[in-house]
Amino acid sequence: ADVPAQLEADVASLERAAAVERAEAERLRALEHDLDATLGAAARRRAMLVLAAFGGTISVFVIRRNLSGPLRAQDLLPIAFVMFLVVTTLLVVFWRAIARNAFGRKLALVGWSVNVGMCLHRLVGAFTDEPVHRVLAGDLVLFAGVLAATGILVDLRFLVVLPILLAGAFVAAVEPALAPPAFSGSTVVAMLLAAVYFGRRGEDGAGGAGGAGGAGGERGQGGQGGAAS
Repeated sequence: ADVPAQLEADVASLERAAAVERAEAERLRALEHDLDATLGAAARRRAMLVLAAFGGTISVFVIRRNLSGPLRAQDLLPIAFVMFLVVTTLLVVFWRAIARNAFGRKLALVGWSVNVGMCLHRLVGAFTDEPVHRVLAGDLVLFAGVLAATGILVDLRFLVVLPILLAGAFVAAVEPALAPPAFSGSTVVAMLLAAVYFGRRGEDGAGGAGGAGGAGGERGQGGQGGAAS
């Protein structure tokens, strides 16, 4: 028997609707994957812990050096470049693990960009012979500003470590003699807190972040870069 034309039209309409729904479901799955903060979380945490340990080691050297004689802005520049090389090396080593989705890639590049900013800021400070405590306070304000913007745009949990950096900046600005330990202590503590606090939830997809709302489970990692003065 011939199929009525209206029935054929209805079937074709349903097929088109089903195709649209499948395409939308695929788009949402891809979006969820890109926003899943649990992907690469373990690698980001390991990189943060390594960076904090390295920064703490350099901090001891810088503080001891400051005790033997006043630091100059020019002394801070090579340390910034060393930290930049360390961050870049960590990104290369951990890239395959942390760049599994758009969230991981962008977060890693934010951390890398912060270190670029610190190098440029210290370069200006060295050329203008800026006092060391002002350079270090400015570094911390730079870190805090990037962290605040990232928290507002991505996940408010980034703001958990913001008071630590601002407190370090305040101490460095008002007590020049305490600037190196204030900078080193606040950045290392901020990275350790980020690695531990934001690493408590599911790792590498096990937690199953759901879309934009579930994508913030471990977003606090990688926002800081320069851990040593």
